[in-house]
Amino acid sequence: MTLFNGSVENISAGRTAQFPVAVTSYRPDVQAPAIYNWNIGFQKKVMFSSLLDINYVSTQGRHLLRQVNINQVTPAAQYLNPTFNQNALRPYQGYTNINLWESSAASSYHGLQSSLTRRYSSLFTYSVAYTWSKALTDASDKNGVPEDSTNLRRERSHATYDRNHVFVASYVYHLPFFRARKGLVGKVAGGWDLSGITQLQSGQWLTPTISTPTGTRRPDRAGDVSYLDPRTVQTFTGGNNQQVTGNFYFDPTTRQNVCRAPAHQLRQFRALRSPRPGPQQHGFLAFQNFSSE
Repeated sequence: MTLFNGSVENISAGRTAQFPVAVTSYRPDVQAPAIYNWNIGFQKKVMFSSLLDINYVSTQGRHLLRQVNINQVTPAAQYLNPTFNQNALRPYQGYTNINLWESSAASSYHGLQSSLTRRYSSLFTYSVAYTWSKALTDASDKNGVPEDSTNLRRERSHATYDRNHVFVASYVYHLPFFRARKGLVGKVAGGWDLSGITQLQSGQWLTPTISTPTGTRRPDRAGDVSYLDPRTVQTFTGGNNQQVTGNFYFDPTTRQNVCRAPAHQLRQFRALRSPRPGPQQHGFLAFQNFSSE
């Protein structure tokens, strides 16, 4: 008998081998990840003593790590053998998932970054920045496992961290009132500043999934998405002819069915624009500068 995870002091703490077993390892040809950056831009002084800054920025990732399950059971095999144990349908018998780390992923970022800044003004200082960008990848992080290990190209889509539009504005306004005033009035009403910051950005991308007789997976896109206002309560009749009332982001009715997934195939609907806006942050602060003399 062979025992695992035991010790000389306590042999009985070990266990016998459990089959089938899962394996995680590295491919022998793994390469070191590489990141390439380049940018081009210009600056120009414009009206109101402001500085306009516009840049094109690109970042390319190559040989990025991800896990690939080389012992995956295909939906076609499950569909043809619905009563079989799933492990009996795997290419490598005696094992469950065999996840191999490999350097086959890549990423691409292109962005137009612009800003307008006014600094060191006597009364009003501000900074306004806007970024229009796109980030594509076939592995948003190293722990992502492709849905179809035989077709890695289907994984390429918008990254989970992709935010196409980001706007940030900040300002400081030195109130001119009573700044030169002496005495109690000057100390109480003078020297006040107002500052604030606002950040707006696009919502995240969603990966739709659908249930099939052989598991939950990404579907095919079968039609155009009809977006709705989630602030409005609406009633729809679904595919089961049952009425559903609630706040909907998408039209769920069968006449607007945008997803389908055959039970015997892996599909490729990867990303869907979220109708929800991204995080919105607004901050405002009033403070006073005064002398202790």
